[in-house]
Amino acid sequence: MKAYILLFLSSFIFFLSCQKDTNDSLEKSINFEKLKTLDRQSRIRILDSLKSSIQPNQKDTVTLKLLFDLSTEYYYLNESKKSLQVTLQALDIATKNNDSLKIAKAYYYIGDSYETNQKDSAYYFYLKAEKLYFRLQNFERIARMQFNKGYILFFEGNYTECEVELTKALYNLKDSKNSELRYFIYNLMGVCQEKIDEFDTALKYHNLALKEIESLKKFNFSKEKVSKYNFSTITNISNIHEAKGEHLKAIEQLNSLLKSISIENNPDAYFKAINNLAYSKMKLGDLKNVESLLQSSLDFAEKENNKTEILYTKLNLGEFYLINKDTAKAKEYLNESFTAASTLESNKEILRALKLLAIADKKNSSVYKGKYIVISDELAKKQLTNRNKYARIEYETTRIENENKILSEKNLRLITGGTILSFMTIIFFFYRHNLAQKREYILVKLKKEAEEQMFNLVNKQHLKVTQARENEQNRIAKELHDNIMNKIYAIRLQLGILNQKTDDESSQKRMQNINELQNLELEIRRISHNLKVDELHKKVGFHELLVELIQTENRIGKTKFELKTDTQINWNGIPTLLKVNLYRILQETLTNVVKYAQAQNCIITITKEVNGIQITIHDNGIGFNVNETKKGIGMKNIFERVKELNGKIELKSDKKSGTQYKISLKIQSK
Repeated sequence: MKAYILLFLSSFIFFLSCQKDTNDSLEKSINFEKLKTLDRQSRIRILDSLKSSIQPNQKDTVTLKLLFDLSTEYYYLNESKKSLQVTLQALDIATKNNDSLKIAKAYYYIGDSYETNQKDSAYYFYLKAEKLYFRLQNFERIARMQFNKGYILFFEGNYTECEVELTKALYNLKDSKNSELRYFIYNLMGVCQEKIDEFDTALKYHNLALKEIESLKKFNFSKEKVSKYNFSTITNISNIHEAKGEHLKAIEQLNSLLKSISIENNPDAYFKAINNLAYSKMKLGDLKNVESLLQSSLDFAEKENNKTEILYTKLNLGEFYLINKDTAKAKEYLNESFTAASTLESNKEILRALKLLAIADKKNSSVYKGKYIVISDELAKKQLTNRNKYARIEYETTRIENENKILSEKNLRLITGGTILSFMTIIFFFYRHNLAQKREYILVKLKKEAEEQMFNLVNKQHLKVTQARENEQNRIAKELHDNIMNKIYAIRLQLGILNQKTDDESSQKRMQNINELQNLELEIRRISHNLKVDELHKKVGFHELLVELIQTENRIGKTKFELKTDTQINWNGIPTLLKVNLYRILQETLTNVVKYAQAQNCIITITKEVNGIQITIHDNGIGFNVNETKKGIGMKNIFERVKELNGKIELKSDKKSGTQYKISLKIQSK
């Protein structure tokens, strides 16, 4: 983040007694080395005293530097609020001085202060800093802000947007010799690619990160940092091999790493490495010494009160005992892991603990699986919300800047008009001189207009990219709602009914529903890899799919569904897009009947027309007021799909005759 600057007051009493000293003398009284020898509380007290002793002169660059140094010190002591306070003071001085470079730096530091607890605010200030650095053409700082934005997007689960920001950062570093920042970007890019299962690409970026580490060695970079960076990257590479099922390669990487680590000089890295080594050996099936390695790692983590490492190690121990069929110990460690993961809000580890507990604790297996589903749903919703949130931040910031730009242009025109008028009054006396100035002014103006046009073109392109992203997100949300959520709802209803029964048939049906959940997992993976929805009819005929849909709905609850199809309809001659949308429309409609209609019977009739087909869905339920009832996302999806197909839909509903959908779709040749 910021260069680690150590501050120390050579005489605390001196500052209390000399209140009229200038900030120049205050800066000279700082000892940079002694502060690191003090404990945390003593350092905070000294920094607080230094903060209260600073005299905020309006154009004092020394004061500005001291405030930034204080912000850095507070930041590394995890005193984010105090870091934010002094940075806001620095921003005020920089604004009064009209110092764009220092204003951008203040935005950068404010983003750092918000980074831990308010990631959206951090993203906003990193974006403001990036735009200022862009005006100043400081490409290295632009790259740093883009890396910080990518870091936030990564931890919010927005891996695609993270990749975009990191790619832009690498482009802006193309002429830079900053190997350390380039290392950070390559390392994060590798981890980002790993999250989206692009393992080979992830390995490529981690190998690039290793090359940057070699560059740092050539520049006599800090050996401690080089060792730390090397440990991080090698560990990430071993994790990728582990994810690919290449356990031997992961073990080779970790054994090589352990040879370069001293337990005396770097015990933290050593025990993290043996924890990963034990896990890889366990996955390979080599259980020798695994328990002792994990236990020694746990003992060290508990001694250091490293809660994150305690969580990982206990999860590994729980899985180890589960493999060894020691369910008592497995449940003990896994329950402790679940509690720790919940406290730390570590969602990935919560899901892993629940998945293992469902295997270890057969009696409560359904409870753990239910929790797993609920938490997975919540994470998916949160991830979608975050994607929209950061897109809105980008859009709103750009919109405000454009409005300010228009206002500035108006003021510029007024000033320009006044200047021209003044020149005209003295043009007779200084004709030649003014003519030269006018030519120069025209050239500057043309250059500025050209730059503004280029900036507007870039903005328009950015808006197009943002719109494309939003369209893709809407498509995925629609697919998730229409397909995945309907199936999950159906399975939940069926499980709710089956949980009241204990006979063998009910148990068998429950297992079928569990298998269906596994199928849903595969379907979600297909959606995440942008597979086409038209694959649903490839394995079986479309009519058979409709019959299966009706049978599934009949198993759910009290409503009896009946399908009547015209035998003259040639489904093979109907375009795939129409069949896919028809299937989704029926899914959504039948789900609404099950949820809300309280109907005993529902008849679905599909008949052939001259240039298309007509679908009628009629239930004898309680009905609803079509004019008063607001359309939810399901109803909107039905109308949108019909509209996309250039079809017509007629909806009638009352309490006596129930609800009737009448949909007419035109058929065009494939």
